[in-house]
Amino acid sequence: MAHSNEIQELYQTVRRLTMQCQQLRLAVVMSFFLALLISMPFPLALLLVILLWIQESIWRADMARIVFRLQKLQTGASDIPSLAQWKAEKINIALVQAQAMQPKVLFIYMLMFGIEMTLFGMGFWPT
Repeated sequence: MAHSNEIQELYQTVRRLTMQCQQLRLAVVMSFFLALLISMPFPLALLLVILLWIQESIWRADMARIVFRLQKLQTGASDIPSLAQWKAEKINIALVQAQAMQPKVLFIYMLMFGIEMTLFGMGFWPT
């Protein structure tokens, strides 16, 4: 197979990005408790969650591009751009937005937003 090295490299990249997304989710939960512990201002804590959500969405969009390329390589499609051309392509913002709205991505961040908003509304979160 002509693309076997590229396929292996792409699989390793998907595994690495998957692990990073899992670590990021853990970081979201830990940052929530840290923000409470150090009395981080509410807007800053909310901004932190939003930034982590955007980062995970970007990684998930990158994974979606890689999986799409892997599928094309494995099926032997003839319209596959060269690796250099593919790497030069920019991540489409619509793809990032679509990944951000996936239930598996959205759940933890909406949960954190909800908890933060509830605590802030009840007066338990510093302003």
